[in-house]
Amino acid sequence: MLVRNGVGKVRLIDFDQVTVSSLNRHSNATREDVGLPKTQVLKTFLLKVSPHCDIETREMLFNEQNATTLLEGNPDFVLDCIDNIDTKVALLRHCKQNNMPVICSMGAGAKSDPSKILVGDISETSGMVLFLVLSFLFFSSVGIFSSSSFLPPL
Repeated sequence: MLVRNGVGKVRLIDFDQVTVSSLNRHSNATREDVGLPKTQVLKTFLLKVSPHCDIETREMLFNEQNATTLLEGNPDFVLDCIDNIDTKVALLRHCKQNNMPVICSMGAGAKSDPSKILVGDISETSGMVLFLVLSFLFFSSVGIFSSSSFLPPL
């Protein structure tokens, strides 16, 4: 939706490839894309939507050692769509330490009603094991025990 609505520059970061078993989670991928990097498949799709968008891809696993390189260029926002808790904590810690605003996805496993999606401060999250683990690991690691000092509500 960001590209469709006029965002002019996007950097896609992911180390993984499209697999047959992941096709159900990738609305832009087809069987022809199996084996290709997810970033390349998404870039191809997004350029069909908005051919003038500047889309950069990086086929790398995000970690604390390459965070500065992967997030160089002072992005307006970082979109966290990571499903690994340690990697998610590393990204959020890096963004916090470098004053980069983050929009964080907490997952939608077994959720099927998009009308139930809520946008708000991370402190308003409830009923999600991922958030409980994330809040313990992240907020305590950077010395924040109230997330209201971290992310303003959207």
